[in-house]
Amino acid sequence: MTIGWLIFWVVWVACGVLNYGSNFAYFQENWPELAKEHRREDTRFSWFMAVVGPIGTLILLLEGDLLQYGWRLH
Repeated sequence: MTIGWLIFWVVWVACGVLNYGSNFAYFQENWPELAKEHRREDTRFSWFMAVVGPIGTLILLLEGDLLQYGWRLH
């Protein structure tokens, strides 16, 4: 059972990193003129999407913009 939990958490963290980077890039690249002043809000929303893990990845896939603007941390 330990291997199952390890796989679960590795997948969850990987999805979270993918979600954070793609969401942050989307907000920062889609509206470059507002990027600097909305950086804090974009970071908060991206962290939320990272925490929800695979659920956030599913939302990104259904929305159709997964990695459309690349992947970015800051």
